[in-house]
Amino acid sequence: MIDMRTKPPSRKTSLLKFSRGFLLSFSMLICLDVLFMFICYLENTNLRAEIRRPDFKKLIHFYRGTQLNYADVLNHMLLIEHGYEKIDTRALNFDIRTERRNWVYPPLYPTLARWLNTIVKSPFWSLWILNQLFLLSIFVGFYYWSKKKIHDDERRLASWLVLFFFILSPLCYFINFIILPAILLALIFFSLRKWLASPGENKTSFWVLIVSSFLIGFSRFQGMLVNASLLVLIFIIIIWYKKSLGIGRVALLSSANILPFLLTLMIFKYYANDPFAWWKSQSGWGITFSWPWRPIVSYWKSGFIFNLASDDLFFTTFRFLVFSVFAVLAVKKIVGQKNFIQDFVARRYHESSVNLFFIAISFGLLVLPFLTTILVAAHRLMTLAFLIIVIWFEQRGRTSVFLVSFLIFVRVVEFTLFFQGLKVFIW
Repeated sequence: MIDMRTKPPSRKTSLLKFSRGFLLSFSMLICLDVLFMFICYLENTNLRAEIRRPDFKKLIHFYRGTQLNYADVLNHMLLIEHGYEKIDTRALNFDIRTERRNWVYPPLYPTLARWLNTIVKSPFWSLWILNQLFLLSIFVGFYYWSKKKIHDDERRLASWLVLFFFILSPLCYFINFIILPAILLALIFFSLRKWLASPGENKTSFWVLIVSSFLIGFSRFQGMLVNASLLVLIFIIIIWYKKSLGIGRVALLSSANILPFLLTLMIFKYYANDPFAWWKSQSGWGITFSWPWRPIVSYWKSGFIFNLASDDLFFTTFRFLVFSVFAVLAVKKIVGQKNFIQDFVARRYHESSVNLFFIAISFGLLVLPFLTTILVAAHRLMTLAFLIIVIWFEQRGRTSVFLVSFLIFVRVVEFTLFFQGLKVFIW
């Protein structure tokens, strides 16, 4: 009898598919870096004067100078070279809340770069290499996702256009050195869904989930919120849906989400004699919680509403509203067409619950800058919104040309303003 079932792909076929994805991603990464170098050159050159063919050394110089202006890059370089400040806060009797200490930075990113710096001997290029490796992994992962989840060529093209929305200069959300939380959140999202589909079999996905969950708690302190939220989701799946995940696996996953918090307390107990120094020192950097509309009211009263150079509110809010539209549309699709409410009441598990959870956590982290009065921090978290758009594309049965065109229009407007001299857009 002939077995008509589909044969599993051979190792040669899998390697060929990976090679295609890697070469496409690597080529796109090179093009992106060259484009960004050219943008940096234009920003630092008098365009009214004669434009000459740029010298490669000048391109690198301007590129490096622009990257140094990115959020926290210089501070991470200092952490790589000197480590955390070791001060006994109780002996010196000073107020942590008024001191700008490097305790606000979690240890993962500078630690990885410090290890790499032993070979590269340059803090800046160590950070840059890490950034490029993370970018490459995201592009390869996106290639696999679009191949597996989107079978319509038009929708696949639209999904790549949305990716370009995030990576094109001057507002390079994926270029930012401090992008690790978004990448790890995406890894947790995809690996969690695959593992939950068959908890006893998908061992690779489970270990990717374990490592990503452990690392995200050390990447930024928003990662601790992700760890706590992930634990809540896991216990909802176990208790409400009564899905068997295995006691040992749940214990290991719980440990991976709790350990970053405990180790962070130990680290800052050693450096500051205060396990919560990382939290208390946030206010020294101007990060204080308030109602989300307070910075908007303050901005309006300041008279800057017509000053586009002060884009902290205007364009951050605008992009936030764009991502809100995608989030609402994705939730509407999930709840409306997937019978989510009926499945939830009947305790029938479906990956829709995981999708909704990640929309909620991504959207919640995007709201944080509005709650902390540091609106410029929203630019550093914009990569989180990409996960919302990925979920939206998965739910769509057809492509919305209007929305994709709208995103491209947003980029054209930002390009135009950038070349009008608004250097703040290099963030």
